[in-house]
Amino acid sequence: MAGETMRFEPDLYRGTAGYYDRFRLPYPDALIADLLRRAAPSGRGRLLDLACGTG
Repeated sequence: MAGETMRFEPDLYRGTAGYYDRFRLPYPDALIADLLRRAAPSGRGRLLDLACGTG
């Protein structure tokens, strides 16, 4: 298996975004509060989302 590339069909998750949105558990409020405290966002600048779900 080493060196093999996994291939997925481009439409593998087509039509599933609604299920993801409906059933995905939200982040705990304490986690969001801690992240905001640590990051201290100013509302200026740029944002990079590295925790994207299926879409």
